[in-house]
Amino acid sequence: MQVSCTPIPVPERSAAHRPCARSYHAACAIDDQWVVVHGGWTGLKPLSCCWALNMETFSWIQIKFVGEQPSARQGHSITFFPKARRLFLFGGLDASGAVVKDKAYFLSVPHDLSERWQWQPVRLAGLSRTIGGIMVDRAFHSTSDIGNEKIVVFG
Repeated sequence: MQVSCTPIPVPERSAAHRPCARSYHAACAIDDQWVVVHGGWTGLKPLSCCWALNMETFSWIQIKFVGEQPSARQGHSITFFPKARRLFLFGGLDASGAVVKDKAYFLSVPHDLSERWQWQPVRLAGLSRTIGGIMVDRAFHSTSDIGNEKIVVFG
């Protein structure tokens, strides 16, 4: 396997048209056209905003939501399920630095990303703090989908 890295010029945008600098955010690709970035750490506080980068135009849109939203967090993960058109958000640290417990979210992804997105909370409390013997409290981990119906958690 050979890997190469070629810089791609990205047009300058005003700060109002792009996300602020951050670390410890979660990101994933949607439909081979978009990269969604959620949350992260500014150096002072965790974030709850969500942005999508169009990989054809290199332009950003800020995602607008309806319904209950996840708290600001860092060190979490998001995974896209193409058939269901949903993102799964899991884990991370909240504003106090504690591991987010007992709740994950599904996010319905519209075909037109400029529409409002809908979060759906997923309660994990009934799992006795474990899934298959693995503790569900996680931060700074990664997740991957398997066959559009399972999630594997690493770390």
